[in-house]
Amino acid sequence: MNKPALDQQTAAIEARLFKDTSAYQDIMDLPRPVSKHHWPLPAADHAGQFAPFAALTGYHQLINEVAERYSHKITPMS
Repeated sequence: MNKPALDQQTAAIEARLFKDTSAYQDIMDLPRPVSKHHWPLPAADHAGQFAPFAALTGYHQLINEVAERYSHKITPMS
């Protein structure tokens, strides 16, 4: 799929997902809730909670080994 078609497809998906916010009008302008029981999370820690989880220990090493095994092969440029 070429880039203009992909951009057009992405725009169509976004339009379907985000065009109707009427169901949320009652909460759209409410202030963000602030906890009375917990300190705000520092920005660095907040970003850290979305960091990748290393569930697949050794995965990157395996990928690198396979890439090395096939690195001598020539692939056509896209």
